[in-house]
Amino acid sequence: MLQKQKGTTVISNATEMYIEKPSNPEVQQLAFSTYKNTNTLKALVVITPSGSVCFLSDLYGGSISDKEITSKSGFIDKLQRGDEVMADRGFNIQEILALKGVKVNVSPFMNQSGQFTEQEMLTTRRIETLRIHVERAIEVNV
Repeated sequence: MLQKQKGTTVISNATEMYIEKPSNPEVQQLAFSTYKNTNTLKALVVITPSGSVCFLSDLYGGSISDKEITSKSGFIDKLQRGDEVMADRGFNIQEILALKGVKVNVSPFMNQSGQFTEQEMLTTRRIETLRIHVERAIEVNV
């Protein structure tokens, strides 16, 4: 059973699946993931705080950014003003969700000294404790 993070409506992440190198150069370019350094297909996976998958996007070429897959997948249409989405800090979706009145919870970035404050450390631990469950849901369901 997941712990409920106060205010969190859903937890999102993207996953990539390896594919054979496409023969068409244009498709190769769309499928090439710089993150994985190979050809992949990518999907957006969203779970509830209780651990149920509540949204699974279509597959996109691995070159798509997390922000772009969030925009194109139809996920934003499912959200309501006041919802809170927990995401990896690599998801740069705060601006597009703010337009809909949705808050994004991400782990804080380290400050210039290379250390977190005590509050930032606690926030990071709470967020990452819940975020691990979307990784597990991906392993089981995708």
